[in-house]
Amino acid sequence: FLCHEDAKNRCSKCKEAWYCGRECQVKDWTKHKSICDKLTKNLECEQKEQFKKVFQ
Repeated sequence: FLCHEDAKNRCSKCKEAWYCGRECQVKDWTKHKSICDKLTKNLECEQKEQFKKVFQ
């Protein structure tokens, strides 16, 4: 959270970071980008593993 407003939106890529609006999301992007990429890669790996387990 960058401000003290209620968070209504979240990062559409990683779904982990919450923001009160677009302005706060844009302000945070330079810091959030590297975390977002790591979270997204981890999520993709977990989803692939779950998919393999279901269809084996």
